[in-house]
Amino acid sequence: MLTPFSDFVTFFAAVVRSYLPFILVFSLVCALWKRGESPRAHLRLVVLVVVAALCGVSAAKLAITTKYFSEFSLFLSFFLPLFGLLTFLASFLKRRTLTEGVFYLVVVPFLLLLSVRSAVDLWIFIADEALTATSVVNTTLIVNGGALLTGCSVVVLLGILFTVFFNRLSLAAARILFVLFYLLLAVQWLADIFINLIRLDYLKASRGLISYVAKAHDLLVLWNYIFFALAAAVVFLFYLRRHRGVSRRQRDLLSEPERRKRTKYKLVDKRYMTAVVSFLLLGVIAQAWYDIVVASPPELSPAIPVEVGEDGRVRIKIADINDGHLHRYSYITSDGYRVRFFIIQRYADSSKYGVVFDACQICGDDGYIESNNNVICIACNVSIFIPSIGKPGGCNPIPFASTTTSDEIVIEQSELEDGANYFSEKVEIMVSDPVTGAQISNLAAPYHYSYKGHEFSFESEESMKAFINEPESYTSVGRRSVRIDGYKE
Repeated sequence: MLTPFSDFVTFFAAVVRSYLPFILVFSLVCALWKRGESPRAHLRLVVLVVVAALCGVSAAKLAITTKYFSEFSLFLSFFLPLFGLLTFLASFLKRRTLTEGVFYLVVVPFLLLLSVRSAVDLWIFIADEALTATSVVNTTLIVNGGALLTGCSVVVLLGILFTVFFNRLSLAAARILFVLFYLLLAVQWLADIFINLIRLDYLKASRGLISYVAKAHDLLVLWNYIFFALAAAVVFLFYLRRHRGVSRRQRDLLSEPERRKRTKYKLVDKRYMTAVVSFLLLGVIAQAWYDIVVASPPELSPAIPVEVGEDGRVRIKIADINDGHLHRYSYITSDGYRVRFFIIQRYADSSKYGVVFDACQICGDDGYIESNNNVICIACNVSIFIPSIGKPGGCNPIPFASTTTSDEIVIEQSELEDGANYFSEKVEIMVSDPVTGAQISNLAAPYHYSYKGHEFSFESEESMKAFINEPESYTSVGRRSVRIDGYKE
């Protein structure tokens, strides 16, 4: 469960992250093709890309409904690099009558496709994160909607500022930047082409292809920061180059009006640069917060180790757990598995407690966390109805038998031993070879054998074979439950 601030940052960062590459390319295209033209010409392009974004999202919804989304994604990923390359090559054309036709046949389709790609990526993220959980106006909807509007405003302002800067670049510098942005984007486009061809059985999966797709996906986080850093570096270097220092002699040769003119340009450019860097820094901070805080996997609270009494029982005092919060404990089984369980008061001011393993029949042993008075399954992010904890079924934690007295909860050691197969974490303990009786480490033992859900360790192959041939001669353990067994009354 996220706080309203984290919700806001999540959606704000998503907008800036999705549209920053598009804004950079759009501004460069304006610098290459519409240099010196009126803002009205740029406005027509903006209207076109907004309409394309809306149509693209509608097409993506239809593609998902008709189960043709892989084909839709392949179409975008294939034509984006193609039209991007044609856009770069066409920037070398000289004749105006020719360039106007090429602009609308090549450049505009490239911008429209890139706009669709950015809009679809953002829409998928919003659909996954859930803009709101209800159909009525609530705080979550207001916060998330405000984040989207704020992000869109920042994107528009960045677009205006980048257009101003890129229009002052030479054509050669603008082309170099376009190639750089194109190559960065092409890495992801190519990965999408490969994965969609594999999904549609047009291409056989190989180790090399899967490795490339996986690495490209892993680089997405770094890729976001590269675009932020590159955009800031371009603006900063442009400012330094445009206003690099001049000698005293050169300054003396300038007329007073020329000196004032240069001072004015420097101040204006400095303000533009400060605004761009400030907005980019805001985007970086939001993205970093999302990566470090929001997207980081939740951590389990520490589990308190329990000790088994001489009577073979674990006793937990009611006074320690009657606050309505989740209390996590751990027990080390005879073969070294760390069994986690937790206890929670099911109703306020009641004597009813849920005593359960910190594992799920469906999701495994990722465990549960308490957040904002909710108990949540880490693996699937499902919120568990607290009064139902202690009952089997669904994504509820696996219950086990216990006894509640007036001042303590009593758990049989055998119940905790029976939960070993619900967990995967092992710790090192000294165990006995059931055949020879030798003391060995459960982790360092050269041979292991599982019998009735118990793991036995052996110091030699001979002792293991002897055990396998006649296990009843060396142990009388009962069968342990596994995840598919669940809870039995």
